[in-house]
Amino acid sequence: MKMRSCPNCEKSISLDIEICPHCNQQVPPLPNYPSANPKWFMVLWGFFVILIIALLISMFSVR
Repeated sequence: MKMRSCPNCEKSISLDIEICPHCNQQVPPLPNYPSANPKWFMVLWGFFVILIIALLISMFSVR
């Protein structure tokens, strides 16, 4: 069971609880933020690595 702290009394409560059993206050739900997909992170990381390599090659190439 995943736990979180109550925003009112700071005691540990379950994620799916609506009223804190310690302070009897209503607990607001946690926001549901979208998580970053690791595949996109790797694509962006690869793009930046290729970009840095291309910039280094263009800086040190003989004209």
